[in-house]
Amino acid sequence: MQSMTVAIHDHHHVYWHVLLRNPDWAYWHSVARDGLSSNIKESVDAINDTGSAMTLQRWLTAAGMCCLLGIGIATAAPFNDAAAAYNKGDYVQAIKILRPLAAQGNPIAQFGLGWMYDHGQGVTQDYPAALQWYRLAAAQGNTGAQFNLGWMYANGQGVTRNYPAALQWYRLAAARGSADAQFNLGWMYEHGQGVTQDHQEAMQWYRLAAAQGLAVAQNHLGVRYASGQGVVRDYQAAVKWFRLAAAQRDAGAQFQLGWMYDNGQGVVQDYAEAVQWYHLAAAQGFGPAKTVLERPDMVAAAQKLAAMQILPQQPQQFLHPVRNRTKTREQAQAPTLVFESSAPRADGSIELSGRVTSSAGISQILLNGRELEVPLARDGSFKVTRVPPMGVTTYWLSVVDEFGQRGDAEVNTERRTVQLAEEVAPLDPRKMRAKVNPDAVALIVGIESYASLPPARYADLDANHFYDFAHHALGVPISRIKLLTDAQAGRTDLLKAMRSWMRSEIAGGKSDVYIFFAGHGLASDDGAKTYLLPADGDLGLLDETSVLRDDLIASAKGARTITLFLDTCYSGGTRGTEVLLAGARPIAIVPDESGLPANVTLLAAATGAQLSSTYDAAQHGLFSYWLMKGLEGEAEANGDRTITTGELHDYVSKRVKPIAARRNRQQDPQLIGDSTRILVSY
Repeated sequence: MQSMTVAIHDHHHVYWHVLLRNPDWAYWHSVARDGLSSNIKESVDAINDTGSAMTLQRWLTAAGMCCLLGIGIATAAPFNDAAAAYNKGDYVQAIKILRPLAAQGNPIAQFGLGWMYDHGQGVTQDYPAALQWYRLAAAQGNTGAQFNLGWMYANGQGVTRNYPAALQWYRLAAARGSADAQFNLGWMYEHGQGVTQDHQEAMQWYRLAAAQGLAVAQNHLGVRYASGQGVVRDYQAAVKWFRLAAAQRDAGAQFQLGWMYDNGQGVVQDYAEAVQWYHLAAAQGFGPAKTVLERPDMVAAAQKLAAMQILPQQPQQFLHPVRNRTKTREQAQAPTLVFESSAPRADGSIELSGRVTSSAGISQILLNGRELEVPLARDGSFKVTRVPPMGVTTYWLSVVDEFGQRGDAEVNTERRTVQLAEEVAPLDPRKMRAKVNPDAVALIVGIESYASLPPARYADLDANHFYDFAHHALGVPISRIKLLTDAQAGRTDLLKAMRSWMRSEIAGGKSDVYIFFAGHGLASDDGAKTYLLPADGDLGLLDETSVLRDDLIASAKGARTITLFLDTCYSGGTRGTEVLLAGARPIAIVPDESGLPANVTLLAAATGAQLSSTYDAAQHGLFSYWLMKGLEGEAEANGDRTITTGELHDYVSKRVKPIAARRNRQQDPQLIGDSTRILVSY
């Protein structure tokens, strides 16, 4: 694989692009293969055997467009510096610039770090770290991160190959206008990877990608039309798509176009035209084209062209002929442009139209950095269709004439969606009137506002509401409930509650102890220690300013049972987009749960490698909200008027998982310990 980084500048914005291309992507399909001679068939088989014919492409426009993601002018400067460092090969400096931005939740920086861990640039190659950063960026809608997650799942890179997961991420990227994701979705439907094979559905995705000018999709559409697979065979349509891709120097399409002229399919048979396209493909190292050119009739046609001094040349892309063309640079004026966008249609698509005026020949027309996929009309006009993502999208048109003079134009289009407020039922602890448990004890802690850490949104509200559920649902007497939130939940406050208050309340062998904690957590590098961070916790002095979960459990020594409800995570993330460890990679630390005492049951918001999410519609933690909903009585599953830990876990999991998935997160609530323990009896 080889990578290329370019900085693209216009009058208002700076964009950082990283393009990763497969140098073997020049491919072709064995259309009309039956007409090939045996030696060419062997070439076809060789291509298919080596896998260089048709593999899922990873062709990524990486770190993504400041204006499209709402990055302000002040934020653009560090990305210019990061791009400059990256272009010079100073990956360590690029990481140094990106890491603090990523820790602040910037999706472009998170993507950039994921990319560099993915490719071992400035750091040791680390796929799990890349996946973690990609997930953070993807959760904020970063198209490049969504595409890369799809690619890694589809190819089993850093994760177990998982086609359904790949489809999920590709769909998200495709919905945001990624032509590459649209093509890969088509590929997966064509080959039945993670879905039922469906050639017609594949064609729909290929068309979307091709309409955006993706050469590989245009070539593939040509193959489909020529073979009649998934569509009625149409040689003229095949020629149309081959020609568009060939104009972008796609060697496979150039070969295919030569083949169509060679065999008179969709065009008048013309050996001279065929030879020229074969030569263009062969000049790019396309082996089958070299083989075909050895045929006697092709050799004769080539000799005839040589005698006429007609030499095949790579096409100047959509060169626009001009009447009374200026012969010298001094006489030529820079191209002038008119560039407009229609309003979004009902299906989300827009029409981009424009007109190019020039006194010189046009050598290049770029739309958002890609070759315009249609030729200019005689009057210099063009029309193309795009499907922009929701929000404001900027399209920029760049035209270069034969003398290198340039004209630029830019247009913004906006797609809006009506956000329907999600209806969430309010919590009502009065719905449950559980039996009083006179010896029960509850310690409830919720910390949203930290002195030196990012906030854990809604964690204080979680604790304040759980106070009533501890009384009404768990049967804990009001006098035996301790509530600590925010500034009243410093380390000293927690230690006093653990070592003094709780120990004095526990009746040996008779007390059921309930501990609820909502806030930040962290695990040690080896997963052996899990920390709960008080309001004054300091990451630089973790052992001195945090509370070990095992110490919290030990403080309830003598209790009959201990039940922990932990709405936190240990992966180094937060409930929002920030990360706790700005100077460390967010690796998936999995806490060791094997040493919990037999009388301890743990209900946790997520696995150690996942993030605990908020539920903005309810203004609670996602786990905490459904935990308390279950304690209202909704988790009771079999009509026996009790709720067990297993029933509560099943209820919470069935609701948390799909909501988190809709936000591009994976969150699997955990139950460790006795699943038959009765929590509520009424």
